[in-house]
Amino acid sequence: MRAAGPVSRLVLAIQAYLDRPVIDATGLSGNVEWQLTTAMSGVTTGEYPSIFAAVEEQLGLKLESRTGPFEVLVIDAVEMPTAD
Repeated sequence: MRAAGPVSRLVLAIQAYLDRPVIDATGLSGNVEWQLTTAMSGVTTGEYPSIFAAVEEQLGLKLESRTGPFEVLVIDAVEMPTAD
């Protein structure tokens, strides 16, 4: 994938490959141009690196697993609207 824009756009692209939230802790501001070649959906082959390896090798960034609070929307129930 290749794109340009704020780091938040890169974060969203990386998050599409992962099963957890990705938080930007780079401190970078402004627009950046980037290109990332990685295996799709966590399937690592000899041809393409995992998303973790690709981010570190190609972008010089590191994905670190951390615990911490973040907002979650919980829907307790859903009902069809009633006719008035």
